[in-house]
Amino acid sequence: MPLKDPIALAAYRKQYYKDNREKKKAWQKQYNKDNREERKAKAKQYYKKNRDEIKIKSKQYYKDHYGEKLTRDRQYHKDNREKRLVYSRQYYKDNREKMLVYLTQYRKDHKEERKQYNKDHPEVELRAQKKLFKKLGLTRYQIRAWTKVIRKGKDCSYCGSNKKLHSHHIFPKSKYKDLALNENNGVVLCDSCHKEHHSLNGVN
Repeated sequence: MPLKDPIALAAYRKQYYKDNREKKKAWQKQYNKDNREERKAKAKQYYKKNRDEIKIKSKQYYKDHYGEKLTRDRQYHKDNREKRLVYSRQYYKDNREKMLVYLTQYRKDHKEERKQYNKDHPEVELRAQKKLFKKLGLTRYQIRAWTKVIRKGKDCSYCGSNKKLHSHHIFPKSKYKDLALNENNGVVLCDSCHKEHHSLNGVN
């Protein structure tokens, strides 16, 4: 006998799903596997037809749920780190030539945007250089990345000048290599203050 009461119907559906969850999952998995190409073609056709509308909705959703999505993504990456690493390495191995062509073209097409992004976000480059520091030791590229982060949006800490600015290590990198790329081990000095400090301190 069909259920007419919406509350009873909802309860019945909930219980039915609970009792047949594994069976339904197995059926859905098999269905997706058997109809993969057909579903892909339909999804591509739908996206092509509604591309502008989907983009607008996606941007709005991302804007409204940014914090929630970021938290969820970070937790997922943390929980599945090893699994993602294995998959990424295998994917790169299987598609190396294809990815190299794509990345080369992408860098060529977005040269100015990448240059501006690196200028606005020097901390991103520094994070990458810190990883290399563990493998290769200290290089001029890492110091250059650290310099950009320390100097970004600041004036001389002694005289307030904004000309010929340098990034100075509080604890010298020649003696404290482990602190060479630490953002808290840096201060901005103008050229004259920097020279004066080294002449008084006697450390290069």
